[in-house]
Amino acid sequence: MASGVKVADDTVELYKAMKLRKTNNRYLIMYIDQSDGLIKVEYTKERDGSISQEEEFKEFLDRLPSDVGRYCIVDLTIPQKNGALKDIMFLITWCPSGATTKSHIMYTTSKKALTDKIREGMTDIQANDLSDLDYRDLLDRGCK
Repeated sequence: MASGVKVADDTVELYKAMKLRKTNNRYLIMYIDQSDGLIKVEYTKERDGSISQEEEFKEFLDRLPSDVGRYCIVDLTIPQKNGALKDIMFLITWCPSGATTKSHIMYTTSKKALTDKIREGMTDIQANDLSDLDYRDLLDRGCK
C-alpha cells in the first residue's frame, strides 16, 4: 500500500554522502513531515572519537521518541569472524508501542518510498521497543 510520501532530495544526498564516507556520521534520524509528505532528516550525529561506539549507540537510543515513528540509519564498525573490521549500515524502522495507530500505519506504508531511494546494502530492522535494538544483537547480525 502506497502512502504518497516521498523522500526529500536532501535526505537522499545525506544518505549517499554517509554511504560513500564523505561524512563521518554515526547515525541519521528521519521523520515524515506531515505538512509536505516528505521524509526528512531530523537529526544527524557525527562519530565521536572521545566515547565508544556503544556509548554513541546508547545516545542514539535516547534520541528515539516514545510516541511517534522514525526511520534511522545507523553505521556501526563491526569485527568480522576473520578479524577484519567492517562498517555495516542498519536501516531501522522505529514504531514504538506508545505511538498512535496513525503513526504506525504511516511509517509502515511509507517505508517503500524510503527503501526505493536508499536501501542499497543495509541490514533492515523493524523495532517496536528498545529491547529490539540491543547493541550486541546488532553486532551479531553484522558479523560474518
